[in-house]
Amino acid sequence: APDFRLKDLNGNVIKLSDLRGRVVVLDFWSTWSATCKAAFAHLQKVEERYRDYRTVAFLAINTSESAVGAARDSLVKKFIDEGKFTFQVAFDEGSVVAQQYGIEGIPTRLVIDKNGKIQIKSAGFGDGNALVNDLMMQIEVLLKQ
Repeated sequence: APDFRLKDLNGNVIKLSDLRGRVVVLDFWSTWSATCKAAFAHLQKVEERYRDYRTVAFLAINTSESAVGAARDSLVKKFIDEGKFTFQVAFDEGSVVAQQYGIEGIPTRLVIDKNGKIQIKSAGFGDGNALVNDLMMQIEVLLKQ
């Protein structure tokens, strides 16, 4: 998986290479997407399940947002706070990382193994229970490798 440097809600820089050795779930999303909103509640369940695992990391990458700069930051923070979501959020300025990863629509989730290789790419959202079960199964398989 291509390395990236993104800023989170607090202005901290996140580098994918710093997460090497962990199973990493990347979720590309935007506040204007109803599908992303629907998927987030289910992703939250998976994040809660693995919150105490040092070997699993979740990163919700905000991309293709309708606002920029401080307006975007405020919009995203409000969205996260209102939903009581606890996963780390990063900003993909100009959708550079989404383009690097070939993201064609949102939501799109990537699951990256401990060696930094993309193992699963899943676009869209249909059934919440299926999302939770599939993602947990994928994480479990990769944790055993």
